[in-house]
Amino acid sequence: TLTLTLTLTLTLTPNPCPNANPKPQAAKGVNRIRDATSPVFMSVDPSNPEAVMLGLSGVPDERGLNPNPKPLLFVGNHQLFGLDLGTIILEFLEDRDLLLRGLAHPIIFRNPNPNGEGEDEPNLQEPEPEPETFQESLRAAFREGLAERRSRSRRQGEGGQTGQFQTFGAVEVTGRNYYKLLDSGEAVLLYPGGVREVYHGREEANQLFWPEDTDFVRVAARFNATIIPFGAVGSAESFNFILDSDELVSLPFGLGERIANASAAVPLPAMNAAGGRAAEGEDASRFNRFTPPFALPKLTGPERAYFLFGPAYDTSAVNPKDREACAEAYNKVQRDAQENIDVLLRTREGDAYRAFGARKAYELLTNKAAPPPRIDEVTRDPK
Repeated sequence: TLTLTLTLTLTLTPNPCPNANPKPQAAKGVNRIRDATSPVFMSVDPSNPEAVMLGLSGVPDERGLNPNPKPLLFVGNHQLFGLDLGTIILEFLEDRDLLLRGLAHPIIFRNPNPNGEGEDEPNLQEPEPEPETFQESLRAAFREGLAERRSRSRRQGEGGQTGQFQTFGAVEVTGRNYYKLLDSGEAVLLYPGGVREVYHGREEANQLFWPEDTDFVRVAARFNATIIPFGAVGSAESFNFILDSDELVSLPFGLGERIANASAAVPLPAMNAAGGRAAEGEDASRFNRFTPPFALPKLTGPERAYFLFGPAYDTSAVNPKDREACAEAYNKVQRDAQENIDVLLRTREGDAYRAFGARKAYELLTNKAAPPPRIDEVTRDPK
């Protein structure tokens, strides 16, 4: 838990200097994780949704080609303890010079000091007196939309900044922030499974726990955003579970009750990760339970981290008012994200450097990064 908090603080704290180079700031606290996990990044070939290639060149980016590029929305699974977050952000900064704006749990932005000292930098969103529902946030953002666009056009004409959302790092996950980031043409990073996936159960590794509502797709379609589904694996296999969340809240002698009460005191995301309710059959209280499992790092060292992005889904043909079309798009993106996870699980089976010992031995002896797994025979099921 300490590692998670430290990592998120270092990688996601909003940068008060919008024009500062975010790369050194992002690298702070992340390189140690990258050195330990030797991550492998892959993307789907844009010309063939069944083919996988090394690197991120398959991720579309209209910057430099279009004066008004479409916003990008990255959606995928959140790994155990969220330790992959900084790795993803830094890789896109270094490889594609693309800043992903994360939508993070509100606890990241709360001042941990009860005396008021050392407060966090101001958030990008305006303070809200009470948490809003996702739909209420969208209505408020829509009312502000025309005025915001007129203001942005004026600032651009004067040579100023394009808006307050150009600073580094994450913003609190609310419907208003999500709407404004897409309206500003940003690249947005969203984990629909949120806390449910970060603190998944003992037997729940590499599964998606997305809510049933499709609101994040409807808003993406409003701005003709390109959705990039992705999958990630490696974190869950790096830990030994002692007690998972369900087991902790079930402890006897009042211990479980105290843990559950502490979780209930954590502020809920106004957007509830993806703006919806827990899927059918999913315990609603479990969906937002902020109770990390008691898990210890494996003595054999961390597993290698693997990431697969794509294929891109263009929402320009999706009518945001057509709920059936939005549901179809949502299901397609979710299937692609799960397929990416399954592809990564198969791919790593043939990786000679998946284990920490072999990987580090090679890197220490050669002073080079361990080679990636062979992907010439790796295929996806586009479904």
